[in-house]
Amino acid sequence: MGRSSIDRFLKACELTLKKSHCMPPEQQRRDVAAAREVWRDRQPSLDPDRLVFIDETWATTNMTRLYGSEFALMLPRRLRGMI
Repeated sequence: MGRSSIDRFLKACELTLKKSHCMPPEQQRRDVAAAREVWRDRQPSLDPDRLVFIDETWATTNMTRLYGSEFALMLPRRLRGMI
């Protein structure tokens, strides 16, 4: 099966191989939102001499697969091996 056939199929079904951006579910919890608000309120009282800054310029946080897994699960089992 060619790439263009897959692209036409996905377009017809209004699907994409790329996953949509997903937010961590814990950010939606009220207790986590409350803790973030407390953190923001306490920031002005932090002692700058005791703060440590970590340079994460080259750190990677992309642990979620961007392609493939979500789409494969939406197909019937008999079609999963075709892609």
